[in-house]
Amino acid sequence: MVNRDGGALAVTLRCKVAVCGDAAVGKSALCKMYESGGGNFLRQYQMTSGVDVVVAPVRIPSPSGPPPGGVPPPTVTVELFLFDTSGQPLYKERCIRYWESVSLGIVCYDCSNRRSFESVPRWVAALKDLRRAQGAGQIPVALVATKCDLQGFGCVSGEEGNALAQQLGMTFFETSSSTPGKGVEAPFEHVAKTFADSYDTRLGEVRGAVPS
Repeated sequence: MVNRDGGALAVTLRCKVAVCGDAAVGKSALCKMYESGGGNFLRQYQMTSGVDVVVAPVRIPSPSGPPPGGVPPPTVTVELFLFDTSGQPLYKERCIRYWESVSLGIVCYDCSNRRSFESVPRWVAALKDLRRAQGAGQIPVALVATKCDLQGFGCVSGEEGNALAQQLGMTFFETSSSTPGKGVEAPFEHVAKTFADSYDTRLGEVRGAVPS
């Protein structure tokens, strides 16, 4: 979607994102905390059954930079449609159906729960397998350690998380969804910028293929 915002070109992109990981790692709390701008920590926890969808707009600088001729640079908003999927085995098949046509993925683990950390490669493989089955390229993903406010009680260090992210070709983030939140914005901003950069690259390729 393209319109004008005070004379500058305003572009809105829409991106479907799978948010996955084992049950009770804090996926819903992370999404809701970001959506509310740090004001909605889920104290009354209710486990997701199937999928919850959160729409989170992220405003970022234009990947192309300012146009020539003194024209105001375009503003880019990426609307992230976050498909917060249940980590319970009961809902696995249903969740995979919701992942159809996702552009990006966020995989979460609880830094105080080593089993959830050890499940990360399985979640990443599931996302990439689905992407290949759809005839698309490998899905870029972010690895998010949740509940880092509990790291003193935890079993998984930030160094371990970062090492796994590098091994799997992901970008690593540490977060806490406890009020006022810590590092919550970073993974979503990264996903939005990654999508906008990809869109800009594809747009350039299309323009280059059109005869002048």
